[in-house]
Amino acid sequence: MNQDPFKEYIRESEPNKREKGYAWQTAIGLQAVDGLKTSKYLIDTAIRNIKGDISIDEANSLLNSYYEENPKQDPGDRTEEADKVSVRIVKVLSETGLVLLQMSISRFIKNYLLESTDTPERSGIITSQKKSGY
Repeated sequence: MNQDPFKEYIRESEPNKREKGYAWQTAIGLQAVDGLKTSKYLIDTAIRNIKGDISIDEANSLLNSYYEENPKQDPGDRTEEADKVSVRIVKVLSETGLVLLQMSISRFIKNYLLESTDTPERSGIITSQKKSGY
């Protein structure tokens, strides 16, 4: 996917749409980091949720019904997993108490991971963490 379908909602002036857009973008991005791709159906369902047409629980139900009606043909296809995990991540990120956590994660990513990776000692820390799995 070349274009971010959630960009316009993150820039949205309505805080609810912005938060939902950020949550979906984060959830789908986390799947991409693991090498998983989400479906067009998930993107369309996510946009309906962001617009307020459906709740996150309704999005989850629609997704479950979609995969019951359209079982995967290829055993190696992990799109269903990526879609379902994305919905769960959005649900967790949408909890009111996690707003501070979201801000902390964003700050950590911007300040530590993105800006500090060019220093040898910090790169070594990140590399050793990747190797050890932490």
